[in-house]
Amino acid sequence: MPVTYLSCTPQCKFWIRRSYARSVRIVNYSTTITWIDNVADVTIHDPFDYHHFFVFNPLFWAWNSNSYSLDFVLDDVYYVLPGDPTHYPFPVEIAWVYDPPTLSPLVQVKVSLAPLTLPKHALPAAPAGWWSG
Repeated sequence: MPVTYLSCTPQCKFWIRRSYARSVRIVNYSTTITWIDNVADVTIHDPFDYHHFFVFNPLFWAWNSNSYSLDFVLDDVYYVLPGDPTHYPFPVEIAWVYDPPTLSPLVQVKVSLAPLTLPKHALPAAPAGWWSG
């Protein structure tokens, strides 16, 4: 299902080089996050446990030197309620930002008005020797 973007910064068709992105970060309502490959599962505990899933496009996730537009980075964003297997689409904000401590570029996905910035998650790295050759 196509992802609905509330905003893209600088814009949805802004092209980024995957090789420059070292990590992704999610801003949400919970700090309980599990990563399995290119899928982040954020558990929300309010008033019962439900899950936000952020599915990153496998072509973007795997290390490569290609360029992608911001609106290509995610394949799906949805939530699932307990006892209901239905995937409910969930709109997000996406941005190409620079991590303050290192100034390394990263992709940030934010649930609107969410207060909690989760730890950044490393993307698969370049093969050994890529940057020196």
